[in-house]
Amino acid sequence: LIYSVLYNIKCFWCVRSGKLIFNSKNLITIIIRKVCAIFSNLSNPKIIYCSHNSKTHHEKLGYNKHNSLVIPNGYDTKIFVEKLDLKKSLRNFYRLNEEVVILGLIGRLHEQKNHTFFLEIIHNLKKNYKEYNIVGAIIAPKIIQNNLKQKLDKFISKNHLEKNIIF
Repeated sequence: LIYSVLYNIKCFWCVRSGKLIFNSKNLITIIIRKVCAIFSNLSNPKIIYCSHNSKTHHEKLGYNKHNSLVIPNGYDTKIFVEKLDLKKSLRNFYRLNEEVVILGLIGRLHEQKNHTFFLEIIHNLKKNYKEYNIVGAIIAPKIIQNNLKQKLDKFISKNHLEKNIIF
């Protein structure tokens, strides 16, 4: 960032976050965002946002509005379509009939992705909607045993969700 300002070198920023709620945990992040807002007007980087919401929020903070682009998170629904044969084989593999309601979370196993909140949702749905068989599917690359996985496993065990969560 500083190098691009000093030597007028083209720089690309990738902003992959939205609005932060002010608290002591993210004070440093909020300060860095304000400093980056200043630098964005000095160096004129190409700023790539992950959503229109993120772009709007950062521009309200003072980020340069003239050289930005939104490349949304998500996928092209014309390319990625439901594959009924794959869906059926996965339901068979996990022994889930058509009556089972499956909710999914896709993302790396990281605190920022809030897998614990997803488990809380599954737990509350299971508790409050007993007439439905609800399963939560967590899809993440390289699920390894680490502190977060241990924390999630503990939550699953404590709340008797072993039959309701698939990794």
